[in-house]
Order: sequence, then C-alpha cells, then structure tokens
Amino acid sequence: MTIEFDAAEQAAQANYAIQTGIIAAIGIPLVTIKNVRSPLGGNRTETVPASHAWVANMLKQEQIARFVPSLSLVYVPAERRLNSYNNPFTIVSLSPEDNARSVAAMRESQGGFGLLDDYEFEDYARTLCVAAYLPNEHGAIDGAARQAWDRFKSGIDEILAPKRLLPLTQEYPSSLRIQLPSGQTHGIEGLSSGERQALILVSRIFRAGEGHSSVLVDEPDAYLHPSLSSKLMRALKLGLPSDSRLIVATHSPSILDDVEPTAILRFEQAQSPSTVRTDDERLQLYRQAGFRASALTQSDFLVVTEGDLDRAVLGDLIPEMSRGASRSAGGRDLVLRDVAALKRFELPIIGVVDADVLAARPSPAISNNVHVWSKADIEGVLLSSSEFLAAAIETRLIDPSITDPSYLREYFRNLALARQEETIREFVVRWLRARASAEWPSPQHEDIESALKSVGRSLSAAVSQESIASAFEEAHRKWEENATEPLALVRGKHLLSSARSAGVVMTTTSESFIRAALVSRPRIPEIESVNAMLSSLTS
Repeated sequence: MTIEFDAAEQAAQANYAIQTGIIAAIGIPLVTIKNVRSPLGGNRTETVPASHAWVANMLKQEQIARFVPSLSLVYVPAERRLNSYNNPFTIVSLSPEDNARSVAAMRESQGGFGLLDDYEFEDYARTLCVAAYLPNEHGAIDGAARQAWDRFKSGIDEILAPKRLLPLTQEYPSSLRIQLPSGQTHGIEGLSSGERQALILVSRIFRAGEGHSSVLVDEPDAYLHPSLSSKLMRALKLGLPSDSRLIVATHSPSILDDVEPTAILRFEQAQSPSTVRTDDERLQLYRQAGFRASALTQSDFLVVTEGDLDRAVLGDLIPEMSRGASRSAGGRDLVLRDVAALKRFELPIIGVVDADVLAARPSPAISNNVHVWSKADIEGVLLSSSEFLAAAIETRLIDPSITDPSYLREYFRNLALARQEETIREFVVRWLRARASAEWPSPQHEDIESALKSVGRSLSAAVSQESIASAFEEAHRKWEENATEPLALVRGKHLLSSARSAGVVMTTTSESFIRAALVSRPRIPEIESVNAMLSSLTS
C-alpha cells in the first residue's frame, strides 16, 4: 500500500524524527508499505525503500494516533472470523488515550485484524450505556455521554430493524437484550452470526471514530446478507465524526447504494481509477459488473422516503422491509427524481412522500410507484390513527389522566386547528417563494400581509399586489377544504412538540415517542397500503 502524506503529516514525521533521534528532520511525501508472510518468518512489515521503515514504525505509535488524528488508521480485512465469548465481561475505558491505545494495538497485531470477538461489542455497548445513565462525581448526567449512547444505539437499531437493542435496566443490570416486534426479548447470543459480526464492526468503528480515525474496511459485506450489508453502511457512517474517513473496498451494489456517486472510485486493470459522477454512471457500473437490472440493489425492492423517520416507521411496521433496501432522499423532489431515474432500469422501486397542497401530483409515468401520505407528514398519519394513539396510551407514553384514544385524537386535531393562522401564512410565503426569488418575510411576521405586499412592490411585475391577495384567498380556501382533517396541512411534528411541552406526551423526543408506541405494531391502514404496493411490485 502506498501512502501519500499531506504537509501537516510530513511535519509530524519531521517532529517524530527529531524527538526519536532517528534521522534528520525531513518529511517524506510517499511511503510504500507491504505486509509479507513467509513459512518461517510469519507476518512482517516491509517498506520500499527500506530506509523508510521508521515511518512505518511511527504509524504504529499510539501517541501519533492521539496527536495526528488523520494518521490514526483502523483496518478491517475481508477475511474475518467470529470468536464467541472467550473473554470475561469488563467495562472498558472511553478516554481518548485508551481508544487510541486500542486502535494502535489492533494495527500492531496483524494476526488479530480479522478476529471479531462478541465481547468487543458487548463490553463497549455496556460501557456506553452505563456512562449515559450514571451521574458524575458532582451528581450530574453527562449530556455528551448520553448523546454518544443514543447515536450508538441508533446505529445498532439500524442494523437490527425491526428488532432493537434495549439498554441495561435494574432488572437486567449486566445483560444487553434484543427486543423483537412482538415484544419478546433474547440475549445477544440469539442473533445470527452475520448480525453479531455487523454489531462488532459497528462498535469497532464507533470506538475508532472517537479518535477521528481513518477507517478502512475490506469487503464489509463479506459473510453478510445483502440487505444487512446496506444497513451496516448506514450504521458505520453514524459512528464517524465529520472529520473522519471511511474507505471501503467492495463489489457489492448493496454497499454502493448508500454512497454518493462522487465518492465511488472505479478500479479497472490497466486503467487509472475513475470517479463515478452520476446515478446513471453508477447504474452503468452495476451492469458492467454483471448484475441484472432487478438485482442492482441485491434486494427484492427499493424504498425511497423523504426522511429517516418515514423509513424507520415503515421498517417497524412492515416486516417484509427486511427483504428490501431503503434510503431517505431528503425531500419530495429528490424522491420523485430517484423513482423516475431507477424505474427506467426496471427496478422494483417505490417512493413515499408527504402530502403537499402546493406540489403537483407525481407524473403518470411513476404514479403507480409513489405513495403520497394523506397527511402533511408521517407524524400526522400516526396521530390520525386511533390504533396508534391507543398503543401510545397502553404503552404509558401519554399523560395517565388520558385513557381514551378518541379524546387524544380530538386533542391533536384541536392543536392543528389552533395553528390556522400560522398555516395560512406559511402557505402564502411558500407560494410566493415558488414564483419569485426575494427576501420574503418570515411567516411569523406580526403584519405578514403588509410585509409581503411591501416586498411585492419592489418586484414590480414579478409578483403583483393582486396575486398576493389571491394567495391569501387560496390559502383560506385550502384551509376550509381541509378543516375536518387539518393534519393534511399542519405538520404532525409541530403538534408533537406542543404536546411534549404541555406534558401530554411523556418522552424527551418525538421520535422516541413514535418508535416506542410502534413496538406493539398497531394496525395503520396507510402503512398497509404501502405494504400492498410493495407486494404488487414483487409478486
């Protein structure tokens, strides 16, 4: 492997050379390092030329990993084996120094690179959980530790969905458990070997990410089901800060599906590496690799949603989602673009988007592949469902004084009705922004109509005073049309925020409220419609 060092890394080389008295203080821009194996000599590292051997030794020092994060390298080879429960249960240190020491030890022990020990995951997960919930010496809970646990748990739940990882409790103070959609639980040992390997890889990358390392994984999909490979990539990315780097070598489209096209380098014999710049080039790459159109994602189907919560809810309530691949595109237009682009290649794909009274319906070419929620967002879909609200009450996520799902549904409807003025303002501002680029006032402006007309006068013909008045008339008409079901216009996420502030919803976040209520898998008709669409695509 040839390593190119930037200016800061060459300066670190020079400082290392001075402090160790090896050679004169110079920086070396390129170093080639080889791992060589022989029958008698075993594994050893060689550099080309041999005079650069001190640079290879420098890279093994844990101090370098701490002080020069870009040189902290974690490597996971393609040849891996699972080593089950050969070590006793311990609490590990989360200090940057010990994380760096652990990373350095993995680099130095070449023979242990591919050894994945079940306790590597369990020890790290237990430690994160304990740190998240135990107070410090001053009696305070460490917010950063809680965020680290929540991020780690999100990565694990991403892999295991629709199952999920449970934290330690008083009843189970040392045993991590997995909860099934039915509510039953089992230990980590009850997972498949592929799932356990994925969890160990995630814990290793999360721990390495604490030191802002560069992480190289050779064939992360090795020994894993294709659907699990895609989930693994999403989980791994959660574990790395923005200044860390994840580099993978793969032949698998299920891995490439979760990578931006511009981040894909294509290697061919006798040619320099080239960048895959667009989705069309990505699909062409898949085809040249010998994959049929229906197997590009190595899944039975692909689901594209606007946001991560939509994808999570579908995964919680539709077990068949585990047979497919899913991703959030980040917006309505992006979902429709992806569906149109991939449908041309005869992929079994559906998109799921929010209701939007200002947006056109999906084009006839893709309308059979797009489900439009009947409400403004997935939160609104759930808050309109008596079955979901009954599950929330039964799970004790709601103020104990509220026991009637009908009352709770009416409560959220009234919250939506109370947002009439704000919703009309938002409608008008969005309508105007779509027609002219200007510094339009916020919908929260005290005298929004006068402020809008003031901006409109500066735009002359672009937006007339009459068109602004017409926008308000149209907004009022849309509101009256949806007065019986205002959640078609009002986003449910705003209502959940208000309900949490009022103490009606008793969780710290709206997502935790929704995911906890879905454990009992209430019947949601709109989710069943999506399931039916999936079934028709794959039958």
